[in-house]
Amino acid sequence: MGPLEWLGVYLAGWMVAVALIGRRRGRLEASPLAIIYRLNIQLEPSRGGRFSKTVSLLGYVSTAVAYGSMALFYYLVAQLFWARYVARLPGAQGQGLVPLIPGVTVPLSVLPHFLVALGIAAALHELAHALQARAEGLRVRNAGLALFVFVPAAFVELDEEELARAPLRSRLKVYSAGITANLLLFALFSGAAAALPCSSLTHGVKIIGVEEGSPAALAGLEKGDLIVSVNGRPVYCVSDLARALEEAGVKDPSRAVRIIVTVERSGEELSLQVYKPVNHTTIGVTITNSYTALGVILYSSVMLNFALALVNAAPLFITDGGKMLTEPAEVFLGPLGRRLAVGLQAATLVAVVSLLTIQPILPG
Repeated sequence: MGPLEWLGVYLAGWMVAVALIGRRRGRLEASPLAIIYRLNIQLEPSRGGRFSKTVSLLGYVSTAVAYGSMALFYYLVAQLFWARYVARLPGAQGQGLVPLIPGVTVPLSVLPHFLVALGIAAALHELAHALQARAEGLRVRNAGLALFVFVPAAFVELDEEELARAPLRSRLKVYSAGITANLLLFALFSGAAAALPCSSLTHGVKIIGVEEGSPAALAGLEKGDLIVSVNGRPVYCVSDLARALEEAGVKDPSRAVRIIVTVERSGEELSLQVYKPVNHTTIGVTITNSYTALGVILYSSVMLNFALALVNAAPLFITDGGKMLTEPAEVFLGPLGRRLAVGLQAATLVAVVSLLTIQPILPG
């Protein structure tokens, strides 16, 4: 079966599961959009151990990091807004904030690995909230797992009344913990991606476009081909291909060169001769890395943890950043502060919606 058939089977199975579970309350419950399983895990407030004291102190750093992330979010949004609507820079319409849409912005072929990365990021985000809450003397009433049709998630349930009575500094530490956890994961996965050889993360370079009349087109290269070697030299990733083309003289405009490009097409391996004439420095292809399963998970983890940190730091109505804006404003300015915070969140939401862009964020 192809990706669309598998998608249809999954959605049919989803509807059956929702119908069987029903809306009963308990550890397992379901609605048309989500299936939730509560683990019945309760954590009592910390009694002041060394670990909890350290976590509580680090909460001040976490709070500063979260507000810094909020500032970074506004900086990036302002840049995109200026480029698209004020300066009207070329290509700005294709840049923006990309929503996660299976089969559209996230190819179905890599969706399972992408969801693994998302599940890990969400689980550790929630674990950070729980540890910080416990260190601040707050009770964790429950924790659980959820599946929102395609998107896996984890959650912790705090005692909301107890949280509302806690000092503002404690609440801010709890809200900021998940943001900081995602930034730490972003740094960890980025370091791993930089340290690992590309041969373990990618298995060739995929052609996603061929310029009409270019050396590549004349040689018979096609969109969808997977470049695996140049002149017999293995090509695992884009940087390998760039080095191979440079060594072959393709980037030298004063030289005319012939190269042998080996590609995989429909399960077969083909070797094509590409002639690059004088005054050309490319062969006329648009390319991207073709990731292995490990590569998709690692690449997704880098991207997702950074995105989750910024989105959660953004002052929107349902994010941690929204609480970090509204609650201090209400404490210091009263009802006026709350109204100002709500107004800023509404303006931020309008800006975010206006910058939504539909484009792939992972190669298929």
